[in-house]
Amino acid sequence: LLAGDLLRAGLRFDESYFLYCEDADLCEQARARGGSVWLTRAASAVHVGGGSQPGEAVLGELTASRLYWLTRAKALFARRWLGPVQRACFLAVALVAKPLVGLALARSPRFLAPYWRGLRDGLMTPLRR
Repeated sequence: LLAGDLLRAGLRFDESYFLYCEDADLCEQARARGGSVWLTRAASAVHVGGGSQPGEAVLGELTASRLYWLTRAKALFARRWLGPVQRACFLAVALVAKPLVGLALARSPRFLAPYWRGLRDGLMTPLRR
């Protein structure tokens, strides 16, 4: 639920996100405008997984498409909302730790191409303010 005054002031989902993190971005926008974010376990939703991005898994249960969009969204969110030190930590983890852990877990480099494309595109997508 969103407060009507935030909606009237222009709070909207950022269309820069295609999938993933758009809800976290909306929460940060609300907070930046003086709103608050509340979580409740009383509300629930059921989502049938795998319907929107079918394909062969390349890393755990992630398909190449899902890994691309998830990585892109996280990079976009980090650029938009993290401070300089947090962004530096994000980049260190994204550029070094995640690929190494992914290689250890997947035992195959197949995930690296969609991961690198997602990271690159998330870092290059123009930010909306």
